[in-house]
Amino acid sequence: MRLAVIDAHGVPDEQLLGLLSAEWRQLAYQQARVWQTMDEIARRDPMPNLPGDARWSTAQVFDNGVDEIRAELLLTRRSAGSELTNAYLVAGMPRVLQALAAGVIDRVRAIKFADGCADLTAEQTQVLLDELLPDAAAVTATELAEKIKQVAIALDPGWAQRRYTLAVREQKVVGYLNQDGSATVSGQNLPADEAAMACARVDALADAAKRAGAKAKIDHLRAQLFLGLLDGRFHGMTEPAIIAELLRQFPKQPKQVDEPAPESAARSAPPATRPVAPTEPASDTPAPLSTAESGTLAGIARWLPLSLDPETALDLADLPTEYAAAIAIEYDIDPAPS
Repeated sequence: MRLAVIDAHGVPDEQLLGLLSAEWRQLAYQQARVWQTMDEIARRDPMPNLPGDARWSTAQVFDNGVDEIRAELLLTRRSAGSELTNAYLVAGMPRVLQALAAGVIDRVRAIKFADGCADLTAEQTQVLLDELLPDAAAVTATELAEKIKQVAIALDPGWAQRRYTLAVREQKVVGYLNQDGSATVSGQNLPADEAAMACARVDALADAAKRAGAKAKIDHLRAQLFLGLLDGRFHGMTEPAIIAELLRQFPKQPKQVDEPAPESAARSAPPATRPVAPTEPASDTPAPLSTAESGTLAGIARWLPLSLDPETALDLADLPTEYAAAIAIEYDIDPAPS
């Protein structure tokens, strides 16, 4: 109540940060009270006197609590479920809830403790809290989470593997619309090694397209690769073909060329060149490229490694000539063998 009468506009500069800290502690106190109330809803059987002494299970009571909170606060079911889960876990740890109510820690740090201790024994939880709770406010939430992980593993060597296994069992793909009309698609709780390989492939293709001349931010290229690999647009295409498609989508902007100044006939005449003796191509290689083919993907197609699909090269032949050298370098293709 004392903070309610303070107007931040009238607080001297040297006291403004002190006011912020006080308001932050007040917010933590109020968060603790909100979670206590939610936790009570999640633990009360809504029909304790049913005939036949039938009683709801803990899971049924919790799910009913989610629906009641959702209706009362006009939340989505996902938001209500997430908030009630936080309330249930934190309220189940009296020391953490007390520290939150006292403003010693904030909402985020309370969640870190609740999550990290969720599958530890009561004795292990007390040891962890004894070590980390007193100084929790002196480190960032990220640093606190790392410390919780280290202590938890020391107390229970199987902690990390157990949590990883349980998380991977819940792997899923989630898609939803954002407020601005754009969309978010994400894979959650994926196996770490497979996710790393997937990200590495997207990064490598985006980097290759960027170096080949695609005029787009690297993040835009990654996003288009992500979508194209998921929606089937790139199905069955080799990597050079995928890069070529990105080059079509994000063509390099032509450089501005100034009009040449008028020149005399003597200056504009082509310089004399030495005749080059024709060379006989090796029997195990294609004939040299013609002038029309040189530097084009149609010509490069004949020099693709055997591991690449020839139809892919022919499909790329309509790309601008300036992309030929870049793709040839990227895939070790010799566009004009000597």
